[in-house]
Amino acid sequence: ALRKVRTSLLEGKWWDFLEQDASQKTLLEAIVLVSQWLEVPNEHFPSLQNIKDYLGKITQRVKELIIEKQKSSYSLRAVNANPRVSHREILTIINYVLFHESEQDFMDTLWLDKEFDFHELQKNISIAKVIERRESCTTILCVIYQEVASSMGIQCELVYCDSSMDDRDRLLLKWLEYPKHEGGKGFTYIDVCDGGTVHRPDHLRRIGPLRHQNEDFQYYFVDPAQPAEKVEYILRR
Repeated sequence: ALRKVRTSLLEGKWWDFLEQDASQKTLLEAIVLVSQWLEVPNEHFPSLQNIKDYLGKITQRVKELIIEKQKSSYSLRAVNANPRVSHREILTIINYVLFHESEQDFMDTLWLDKEFDFHELQKNISIAKVIERRESCTTILCVIYQEVASSMGIQCELVYCDSSMDDRDRLLLKWLEYPKHEGGKGFTYIDVCDGGTVHRPDHLRRIGPLRHQNEDFQYYFVDPAQPAEKVEYILRR
């Protein structure tokens, strides 16, 4: 009976989501809806607020470390100094909190050398399971990173970039680090598959080399004019 009620409620939520204007849809909401579908048979049923609360804790930890950094800067400068933390420094702190601080840091399954059955794949696309296991596919990690960065005033977009060697592509976060640069030259790209490393395009509009499976490295082409991927397209991938 509970499963039937949940399924009925989710069908309504999906229709409401699909009917929203594209500008109102958020990838986080879509990811949570997918997670809820996967968790229908289980006792614990995640809500959007549950996930936001969890991401809020990550953001709070980032803010705590920023304050510690500012206090450290005060001790090294004049009393009336006003140390500012740049956006790149904030991203470095986000990387530390997500990928290095905990005994069980977030890990992208791109690096796991094993085959997945459908049940195992479900664990990597349910954000509720990801939070529990700290292991996920690139898309979920990008959404988590994007939400935390946004809470810190840094807007990132998800974009797919083509490999320079084969038909594989890579989902990255695009961030306008230098707004005054013209011709799309102000964008910096963030690779959540490699601990949130940041990359600037070279003169051929390539970034990399980025680490791929089996420890090989590849360059990826970027298009500065490329818009953020639509929510529906990312979900289909």
